[in-house]
Amino acid sequence: MNFKQLETDILSELKKRVASKRLGHIISVSKTAEKLALHFNLDSQRHKILGLLHDLCKEDDNQSQKELLQVKFPKDQTLLANSALYHAKTSFFKSQELFGLTADYLSPILWHTTGKAQMSVDDKILYVADYIEPLRTWHDKTFMKQAIESIDALILKILSHKIKYTIDSGKQVHPDSIHCYNFMIAGQ
Repeated sequence: MNFKQLETDILSELKKRVASKRLGHIISVSKTAEKLALHFNLDSQRHKILGLLHDLCKEDDNQSQKELLQVKFPKDQTLLANSALYHAKTSFFKSQELFGLTADYLSPILWHTTGKAQMSVDDKILYVADYIEPLRTWHDKTFMKQAIESIDALILKILSHKIKYTIDSGKQVHPDSIHCYNFMIAGQ
């Protein structure tokens, strides 16, 4: 796989699909994921690509995303009721379609919004990178240090915040987030 060409192709597609502010976030997530992957001795090029693709469909029309999800996840009523979650799933499918990447390669994209029980280290890296990237308004300089010291402890902190925010917003908490939280707590 020619990563440099793939990166160029993805950036070209992103420039057509997302606003410059979103593109800044995407690039920042990509760099953060790459750094975390290096720390955990994982494929940093893969994580750079995952970071670039994680929000590929973030600014796509909600109705068209929902139509795809109704086919792919017809029984997931919590997903279908929360448009903020659509892009994780649709970005996963669109990345396969546009760039010919496998489902296994792209699987962390599926879980970067909700998490899931038994996340792999690859899943954890993208989940954390999306939350801690330096352009976030809530960025804390200690996030990277926390991720390196205990990525699991940081995931619990992030999950707690996201679940509380979702509840406070009067929305349904996705079961994958609850399962992730319970799994992570049980492992403490």
